[in-house]
Amino acid sequence: MGKTHTTLKLLEALSAKGLKVGVMKPIETGVVDAPLDATLLFETAKRFHPDLEKLSLKEIVPYQFELPASPFVAKGRKKVSVEVLQKCLRKNCLFV
Repeated sequence: MGKTHTTLKLLEALSAKGLKVGVMKPIETGVVDAPLDATLLFETAKRFHPDLEKLSLKEIVPYQFELPASPFVAKGRKKVSVEVLQKCLRKNCLFV
């Protein structure tokens, strides 16, 4: 959880400086019921920037794979679309 922890600290520090900060985790692996890291990041970001409520968790983490491995391995035969990632990023950027 090093990257997630660091991102949480960045969210807090930048928000404390008055910046509007969003968050996106393009791919999360090891997802069984819900993307735990992305949920934590999203809930924290919304606490500082309530307008993010207009986004869905799926827009924060568009790709979720069950296998707890690197995204390349976890995706199996599924395709990861750069266009999907760009679309989510553009939508996220509307709020920051």
